[in-house]
Amino acid sequence: MVMSMGALNLPLKILAWVLLAAAGGMLLHQFIALEGLARIEFLGAEYSMKTSVFLALMVAVFAAFWVAMYLFVSGVRGIAGVFDIFRRSRHRSGLKALSQAMVAIEEGDGRKAMASAAKAERMLDNPDLTRLVNAKAAAVAGAQLRAERYYEAMALDDDTEFLGVRGLLRRALDEKKPERALKLAERAHALRPRDADTLDLLFTLQRKKGDWPGARNTIDGMARAGRLTRDVADRRKAVLLLTDAKAKENAGDTEGATRDAQSAAKLAPGLAPAAAMSARLAMEKGERRSAGRTLLTAWRQDPHPEVAEAYAALVPDETPEGRLKRFEKLFAANPRAVETKLLEAELGIAAGKLVQAREAVDAALTAGSSARAYALMAAIASSDGVTDASSAVVASAIRASS
Repeated sequence: MVMSMGALNLPLKILAWVLLAAAGGMLLHQFIALEGLARIEFLGAEYSMKTSVFLALMVAVFAAFWVAMYLFVSGVRGIAGVFDIFRRSRHRSGLKALSQAMVAIEEGDGRKAMASAAKAERMLDNPDLTRLVNAKAAAVAGAQLRAERYYEAMALDDDTEFLGVRGLLRRALDEKKPERALKLAERAHALRPRDADTLDLLFTLQRKKGDWPGARNTIDGMARAGRLTRDVADRRKAVLLLTDAKAKENAGDTEGATRDAQSAAKLAPGLAPAAAMSARLAMEKGERRSAGRTLLTAWRQDPHPEVAEAYAALVPDETPEGRLKRFEKLFAANPRAVETKLLEAELGIAAGKLVQAREAVDAALTAGSSARAYALMAAIASSDGVTDASSAVVASAIRASS
């Protein structure tokens, strides 16, 4: 049977103490057997005593010293215990005051909240917690300057800097100080780049100021934080680029406007206003082929009348037949789309290609009826001289749109 280490240690300790006591007894016996005189000089006086008496005196002095030290340590511990009792009582009072302050804040009782928060600050040695509660209590009580002082103190502490900056940011927003709010939002974002509320605030402030590059960077931050999918983020950035492009064009910066419009069209090819503006600016530089490619890409992504209008503007002075033929390339970019069929019908009517127009309208109606499709049917019937059919189609269009 295997014995544990704990079971072996006890007999070994007992044996060690027995051997030590035996050795001490033997040494004492030998010391007494060699009885003699011991001389001690103390403060100029000389004292003589037997060695056995000297030994007994040394033992007594050691014992007295040990007892004195024991009493001293016990006394210190007792005093420390008393102080600890007071400290614990103070801590409990501080926690109770803190709890009362938080309840008062929720209830909207500003006076009680401030009194309890101040008491908690005196009782507790925890400024990270008490500063925040004091700031909130002051805000509830309407003491905004006091609240701001607490938030500023928090902003200087590494552990509470973000909370302090957020508090100052809210105050700046309440006071309608957009410049200060923007700087504080940027600081909060630097501290916590993935915080959702900070990202939303920063984006709003940047957009109001017209800081489009900064707003685009913030959108990238939203995407990294999982707040936006990449395609949504790209579309939002494209909208901002388009806004920036319009502002630059109005300011006479055609090169910058062209660059931003092209970037917007690349980021979100289906954004019709971006594609139309990019194509228009490219045409102004004589780059018709580049403009056409941009519009074809946009139509492929999301057919839109604004894209069709921009595509028509590529060759402004052309016959209806020539336009219909040129637009076949646009139709081929997204042949199944309803908008493609409706556009083909419109151009077919204008060119007198009524059979082609009727087939295109039928295909559009198969995909889903609309007032526009019925109106085109009425136009086709009217061009054919079928007045009754035209009236019936117009009535169907009215019913469909109602």
